[in-house]
Amino acid sequence: MNFLKILTLSIGLFLVSNKAFSQCFEIESILVDACNNGTGPSADEGYNEMFRMKIGGTALNTSALSVNWPAQTWLGLIQNATTASKVAQLNAAITAAGGCGRILEPIGGVLPANSTVILVTSQNLDTTLNSFSSLSSTIYMIFQNNPSRLAGHFANYSLPAATRTLSVSFGGGCSDSVTYQKANLINIFGASGGTESENNGATVNFTPSGTASYVNNGCVAPVQPFTVEAGTTPVAACPGQTINLSGTAQGQTSVSWSAASGSFSAANNLLTSYTVPTTATSGSSIILTLTATNSCAASISDTVIINVGGPSLTLTSGTASQNICLNTPMSPITYTFGGSATGATVTGLPSGVSFVVSGNTVTISGTPSTTTGSPFSYTVTTSGGSCGNATLNGTLSVNTAGSLNLFCDGPNSTPTSLAFDFSNVGQSSFTYSYTIDGGAPITGTHISPSNFTVSGLTAGQTVVFTLTANGVGCVPPETVTCSTSCPSPTLTLTSAAGTTTQSTCINSAITPITYTFGNGATGVTVTGLPTGVNFTTSGNNVTISGTPSTTTGSPFSYTITTTGGTCGNVTLNGTITVNSNPTLVLNSAVATTSQSVCINTPINTISYTFGGSATGVTITGLPTGVTATTSGNTVTITGTPSTTTGSPFSYSIVTTGGSCGSLSLNGTITVNSNPTLVLNSASSTTSQSVCMNTSITPISYTFGNGATGVTVTGLPTGVTATTSGNNVTISGTPSTTTGSPFSYTITTTGGTCGNVTLNGTITVNSNPTLVLNSAVATTSQSVCINTPINTISYTFGGSATGVTITGLPTGVTATTSGNTVTITGTPSTTTGSPFSYSIVTTGGSCGTLSLNGTITVNTNVSLILNSAANTTNQTICGSTNITPISYTFGNGATGTTVTGLPAGVTASTSGTTVTISGNPTGVIGTPYNYTITTIGGCGSQSLTGTITLTNGTIPTFTQVLPMCAGATSSPLPTTSNNGITGTWSPAFNNNATTTYTFTPTSGQCALNTQMTIQIYPAPTVTATNLNPTFCSGGTTNIQLSSTVPGAIFSWTVTGVNVLGAAGGNGNSINQLLTVSPGTTTTVEVIYTIVAEANGCVGTPTRIRVQINPIPDVMVSNSPGPICSGETTTISFTGSVPGTVFSWVITNITNLAGASNGTGTSIQQTLTTTGLSQGSVTYQITPTFNGCVGTPQSVTVLVNPRPELFTNPSHPPICSGENTSISVSTFNNNTTFTWTVNPVGVNGALSGTFTGLSTLIVQPLTTSGNTQGYVDYTIVPSSSGCSGTPITVRVYVNPLPKPVLTDGAICVDEFGVPFQSYTLDSGLDNATYDFVWYFNGVAIPNSNNATYAANAVGTYGVIATNSITNCVSSDVTSMVTANVTSVTPAVSMTVTQSAYFSGNATLTVNVTGGSGTLMYSLDEGILQSSNVFTNVSSGPHTITVVDTQGCTYLTYTLLVIDYPHYFTPNGDGINDTWFIAGLQNTDVIHIFDRYGKLIKQLRGEEFWDGTYNQEQLPSTDYWFIVDYLENGAKKQFKAHFAMKR
Repeated sequence: MNFLKILTLSIGLFLVSNKAFSQCFEIESILVDACNNGTGPSADEGYNEMFRMKIGGTALNTSALSVNWPAQTWLGLIQNATTASKVAQLNAAITAAGGCGRILEPIGGVLPANSTVILVTSQNLDTTLNSFSSLSSTIYMIFQNNPSRLAGHFANYSLPAATRTLSVSFGGGCSDSVTYQKANLINIFGASGGTESENNGATVNFTPSGTASYVNNGCVAPVQPFTVEAGTTPVAACPGQTINLSGTAQGQTSVSWSAASGSFSAANNLLTSYTVPTTATSGSSIILTLTATNSCAASISDTVIINVGGPSLTLTSGTASQNICLNTPMSPITYTFGGSATGATVTGLPSGVSFVVSGNTVTISGTPSTTTGSPFSYTVTTSGGSCGNATLNGTLSVNTAGSLNLFCDGPNSTPTSLAFDFSNVGQSSFTYSYTIDGGAPITGTHISPSNFTVSGLTAGQTVVFTLTANGVGCVPPETVTCSTSCPSPTLTLTSAAGTTTQSTCINSAITPITYTFGNGATGVTVTGLPTGVNFTTSGNNVTISGTPSTTTGSPFSYTITTTGGTCGNVTLNGTITVNSNPTLVLNSAVATTSQSVCINTPINTISYTFGGSATGVTITGLPTGVTATTSGNTVTITGTPSTTTGSPFSYSIVTTGGSCGSLSLNGTITVNSNPTLVLNSASSTTSQSVCMNTSITPISYTFGNGATGVTVTGLPTGVTATTSGNNVTISGTPSTTTGSPFSYTITTTGGTCGNVTLNGTITVNSNPTLVLNSAVATTSQSVCINTPINTISYTFGGSATGVTITGLPTGVTATTSGNTVTITGTPSTTTGSPFSYSIVTTGGSCGTLSLNGTITVNTNVSLILNSAANTTNQTICGSTNITPISYTFGNGATGTTVTGLPAGVTASTSGTTVTISGNPTGVIGTPYNYTITTIGGCGSQSLTGTITLTNGTIPTFTQVLPMCAGATSSPLPTTSNNGITGTWSPAFNNNATTTYTFTPTSGQCALNTQMTIQIYPAPTVTATNLNPTFCSGGTTNIQLSSTVPGAIFSWTVTGVNVLGAAGGNGNSINQLLTVSPGTTTTVEVIYTIVAEANGCVGTPTRIRVQINPIPDVMVSNSPGPICSGETTTISFTGSVPGTVFSWVITNITNLAGASNGTGTSIQQTLTTTGLSQGSVTYQITPTFNGCVGTPQSVTVLVNPRPELFTNPSHPPICSGENTSISVSTFNNNTTFTWTVNPVGVNGALSGTFTGLSTLIVQPLTTSGNTQGYVDYTIVPSSSGCSGTPITVRVYVNPLPKPVLTDGAICVDEFGVPFQSYTLDSGLDNATYDFVWYFNGVAIPNSNNATYAANAVGTYGVIATNSITNCVSSDVTSMVTANVTSVTPAVSMTVTQSAYFSGNATLTVNVTGGSGTLMYSLDEGILQSSNVFTNVSSGPHTITVVDTQGCTYLTYTLLVIDYPHYFTPNGDGINDTWFIAGLQNTDVIHIFDRYGKLIKQLRGEEFWDGTYNQEQLPSTDYWFIVDYLENGAKKQFKAHFAMKR
């Protein structure tokens, strides 16, 4: 309950105990702000406001009703034909809304006990704006007699926000009041405030204790509405999930929840829970319906939509289970997830295989690198969402990869044949392919054994041999390259290693470089030498010498190549760098090298250019603030010197870099000091404030550093500056304020480096003034309390900025306007009188002034009524004494005067008390108005009263409202409104209008009075039905009349399968009736009509109307617009058989192809005629037996197909660069969708863009070393329609990919290089340009695919494709190689295992060298091991090299062992048997298996397998060899096989 409600009740309890009487009725609800028609003066809101109250256990009569509106005057009640018509209209609306309740007007003004009553602010209530909905109870309605829109209502909108109180009384202490806060009213948006129309519907409800609550149910009366709300919709849920439901309803007797599936925990409760079926599918919807039913059996419903979520996972491409070879790429597998899933993960994949999520696609790909754990069972699981996850599984089986181990079989190869050996990998069939010196491939099939020989070769030929195992998986083909042996020519550097990479100054002789060639080489050619350097040949020695005379082309990379020989040539390289001499030249004027400036002043720019071999300069000796910058080969000296210390400054510039000396130049910069000016006195002295004619604080300065004096300006009159030496003093007494504040300036004079200026301020202030403007007497005056004083006025000035005033009496104040102060007011107290006030100036710094005054305040006289308040207004019957009236005067009053008393009544005074008494003898009916007034003192007081003489009082009654005939109780009260009792005659007649006389009971000084009560007869209904039968959609025509003029008619209806029949009111029933859809038979409606006149209801009458059905049409049309050139798909049917359908075009825009017609479908091809969307509206009309159904209109929207503009030709780009594809259209909001087809290119992404134009910018990279391309296929679409696609091909050129390998230069034991290391980029000179770098610095003139490194460090190269202009990288990311130094090995020895050991082993021992050694037997494949095993018998050569190419050692030896078999078949291979390496002193004896001596051999003699020139059989033979090994005699026995 708010505060004002509490306050009202408190006052009521104190005076009358209002709460005790409020039980006879209660105010329950107010429609505070009704709906209205019109705005401003035409608005009828004042007609439509109302409130509801509940009558208690005793009936009340409206004759005693009075209302105190919050803002208007109560205008009484009215009950007539107008109010009866309003009630009938409301009842008809209640019936039409399905209500079973009724609105009644009270009979005889009687409001029955326990009834609900609505009081409306006007009989002009707009019944169309105020809904009683489906009222389910009986209520009584009464109307205020208010014909004006602007009277008798709440008037909330025009009044400010505040509390409003409505008070209602039925007399006799039966009353109630409620209070609400206007600011809390709720508008149509559910908030407070807003415009007048936004507050329509604002309602306040009250508890029995008066607590207010604020709602807005719209334009409804303050009765219980019938509503239902199911709750928030839609709701997302998972299968099997339980959700809570919170429905709300008003006016219901029951509620129920329903759904097609699922279950409710409490289907008949507003608060319940619902469980989604576990079988519900993701993406489906379930509708939950909440139905409320009221006491009239009417039902209303609301729904909540449940959107069922959940994840999905589908295999979209590839095979979920695969067999894969180890280290072989698998076939990609793609899954697609959706529904509520937002992502996916994959587990259980083998190493080397991974998954990638892009959009809603998961791709599994890669190359398995292990078989451990195979087969691998992997799982794909969705993630995200709130409805669990979906899972799919697969298996990847990884099989071990076999190897052929194909290699060149050197021991079994000859200069004319090459042998290849390999593993059989469990197979016997192999496919081979080989080329000889790059010729045509030779292919075939080879069956075991696991070796193969290519014959018919010549020395030095190369065979590339490829072998494939047939019928076995996971064994890849292998390829080896082998060459037949051929002696290679030699070319050896004989001068120091460093001579091949030397640097010299121009015109200086180089260090001679010498080489020796041999091993078949007959000569050399030398190219690339600088001018002045040549080569000479003497025998097999070559010397390069001379004096280079140019630097053009430096560094010079020369090449020396052997000529002659049969097995190719050998080439060595070198570099001669010819360096220029340095240069240094002054560019600026000569005077700039010797200049003089002031400190902090920029010098004149000094500029030099260096060149030749100079790569930079160093500069020393510059003053602080002056610096040198280098741009290219230009050096600029600039700046502002900030110190004189060290002046003059002698600087020097010296060239740096190069190997041919340096140059230097010098200069001088002289820096001079600036003058000074310093404040000696306190800093506050330069900004001081003094009163006029008061000395300032002296201000002192010192000047110097070249300054010879000062000038001072801006001082006030009376203040001067004096100079003594280099000191300046400002002093004096200012004699004026004109020009204050004074800004002065002191500036140095003389010197060569400018002047210094300092400033200050001297403020000179005026003295304050204060002057009285009003008369002197105003400063000492005497007044009565509550009487204005005479105005007092002052003016302040000078330095005063205001005043303060103290001592004024309460009610008297001072105001300041400009510099004038006015004291005015009315003193309201005498406490403290006389009042001495003071006014004092404020502000300024030069003192204050004050003035004083006195105000004396005197008390007013008093006059007080002592007797009861009602004694001052008495009505007296003749010859009766009045009740004495008593007053008291005082507070300075000396007496009173009394006037206006009737004859016989007098006033007497005793002390300060005056008494009025006596027996009045004046004129009957005349009121005597008397006045009593004080005499003397300060002011006067008057009081008044009235004495009226009467011979009797007329009783007053509230007129009884008209009544209907047959009323059962008398409405005539026996006590008048003014408390007079009596009786009525004749007795009450309830069938005729009668005039009744009231006779007061004797002794009340009262008179007789009369009242006429109008009795209205009950009207009857006469109905004429002019249209008893018609088609559905026709109108009834029932005319109504009555025996009672002015009767109002209302009716209710009954009938099924018909729409439009509704209860109503009026003099005729004209309703458009429609047969319910699907009904093909005649339906009947019965109207039950009641007449009401003067609030009296007659006997009902029934009228029947028959309605024939009309055909209907149901149209089926594809949702959404179609695209230009597509065909409409409109079909229609009707529920009435035999219906004929026709259509016409009612509107067409920007389209062609539409026409009128008949039939059951419209199939027309429509095309747009412009860039805008086209539309056509077909109106389809059904007709059946002359009854025309309601036409249906179908509008087909046709979207144009957008047109795309772009250049299909895109310039090639380099790998890593961005595309720049511009697309545009004339169609706004066009969506460009592009898909990509990359060939050898990464980075291309499909995408979309919506707008008039866009630029497709994507960085593309090639996936290999060849040119790739991307086809961008761009499709424009707008509103679901696609235009003609255009494909733009973007070629992407690869970046050059130089490859460098770390290496080493060869140096001798003293660290002197004798062999460079050639860095090879792997690219060619014809296609690429190169820049080489050494330790991050570019090497001049290094445009070559290779570079001979001759120093230890880091080398890099940047390659540019001369055709595509694509650059491999920048300096920070270029490919690099580290070059180190290696010393060669010095010598080697070989240790051999014992003769005939059956496993000859050679161990190599090397002395010296820092390189990584490699060992070769008989020029075979190099190996890192220094041990050779299973070495065949015979001569062998062991070669030792290092991987850096600095070591080359050879060693020749014989391995003594015997062949285990020979084949004397004449094919030239193994035709004889002998032991290689034996000496002539060594003897071999050969025996057959029976011990017979077959042959004796000496040394390396051989046996051909004959005995006495006869061929011996293939079998084993034994031998004994006697030999010397390391000087010791030894014997060895064994056997061998002969195979023919």
